Amino acid sequence: MLAWQLHGSDASPAFSALLAFCVRSGLPSLNSPPVPTDHCRPASPTAFGAPYLATLFSETAPSQLHLKLLLPLFLLMPTHTLFLSIATLLNLLLGPLPRLPVFCEVVNCQRSFGLFPVDLDPGEQNPNVEKTVLICSYFFESRVYRQTYTTGVSRVIKTGTQVSAEEGEITEWVRMHTTVPVPKVLHVSADDARACVEFEYVEGSEELEKAWPSLDVAAKETIGNELVEVLKVMQEAPHPANGLIASYQRERGAALHSFHRPEWPPYTPTLSIPDFFDWARQCAIASGMSPEKWDSDIAPHIRLDTHIVLTHGDLFPRNILVRDGHLAAIIDWELAGWWPEEVEAAKVLRGLLGRPASMDGVDNEVAACWFIADCIDRARAGEEEEAVAEQSRRREWVKFLLSPHAAQVV
Repeated sequence: MLAWQLHGSDASPAFSALLAFCVRSGLPSLNSPPVPTDHCRPASPTAFGAPYLATLFSETAPSQLHLKLLLPLFLLMPTHTLFLSIATLLNLLLGPLPRLPVFCEVVNCQRSFGLFPVDLDPGEQNPNVEKTVLICSYFFESRVYRQTYTTGVSRVIKTGTQVSAEEGEITEWVRMHTTVPVPKVLHVSADDARACVEFEYVEGSEELEKAWPSLDVAAKETIGNELVEVLKVMQEAPHPANGLIASYQRERGAALHSFHRPEWPPYTPTLSIPDFFDWARQCAIASGMSPEKWDSDIAPHIRLDTHIVLTHGDLFPRNILVRDGHLAAIIDWELAGWWPEEVEAAKVLRGLLGRPASMDGVDNEVAACWFIADCIDRARAGEEEEAVAEQSRRREWVKFLLSPHAAQVV
C-alpha cells in the first residue's frame, strides 16, 4: 500500500529507485495491471468500493531473490547515507527508472476526486475576450460569468472555491455516453483554492423558471414530453463505477446534502441496496424520526428492487434550459451520481409541503418544480395513475432526510 501515500513530484530519486526495485521484485500489493495515464484516478484505493491498485510499471520480476536480499539491508541500515547508497546502487544495476505513479491523477495538472476515471481534454482558455458579464454569484464562493470573444462566440465560466473540476468531468461524461443535451466542456482547471470550468454557451436559451410564465400549454406539453424522454435515457445510462451508490464528486453523499448534516453517520459508497437503506434509516433517526415511525410509515414503501440510476441531483427549473418551446439543455451537474430512482423527484420537491389543488396563481418556481417531478414520475412509472401515486409514497424517505418538516410522515 506504500504507493498510495506517495506523490510523483515529492519522491526523491533514491526513494524512487527503492520503490521501483520493490515493484520489479514482485511485491503483491503493487502487481496489478497498469492503468491508462490519461485518466483521472480516485484519491483513495477504496474509491471504487474495491482496491484500485495499479502502477505505471510494466516490468515483472523473474523471482523474489532481489527482495530477499534487500530486506536484511533494511534491518541493518544504520544511517540515511547507507540507505541512499543502496538505493542509488539499485538504480544503477536496474537501469533507468520510470516516474513514480501519481494515484491522484489530475485535470490540467490539478487533482481530481471523481468516482471513476473520465477521459477529459482540459482544453484551452480563449484569450480574445471582448466582454464579461456576471450571471450570478453565490456568497462569493462561486461565480458564473458569460464571456464573449472577438470571434463572436461565448462561453459560460464557473469559478470559485465551491466549484469543482469534477463538475466538468461528469458533464462531459454525460455528453459523451448519453444523448442527454448538455453543454460541451471547453476548459477545466483547478488549484488548491478554486476551480474553473468553462462550458459552451447555449445560445437563445432561457431557464425554465424564467420562461414559465410565457410558455403556453402546448409548449409546456412539448417540453414535458422531451424531458420525460431525456429522463428515460438517464435511467438507462451505464454505470461506470460497478454499481456503487454515490455522487460523482469527492463528497460521495452530496446528492443528499450529507455535508450539511454532521449528525448523520458518514456515508461510504456501497453496492448493497439494503445497506444503503440501513444508512438512510440511521440518518432519519439522527434527524429526529423515531425507529417505530420509520418501520411503520417509511419501510413499507421502500423497495429493495429499486433501480440505481444516473441522477442529476439538482434538477430544479433554473438548471433546465428551454428555447423556442423545446428543451435545449440540462446544466449544473455538480451533484450528479448514481442513486435510487426516487431521489431525483424528491430533490426537486424538497421543502414543498404539498401539491396545490390548482397551479393557477402558484409561484412560477413551485409550479415548475411540480411539473418536473411529474415528468420524473412519468419516466419511471409510465402514465398509470396508481403507479405514479406509489412513486410519490416511495420518495418520502428522501424528502424527510432533505427537509424533515416537508415530509408527509412527520
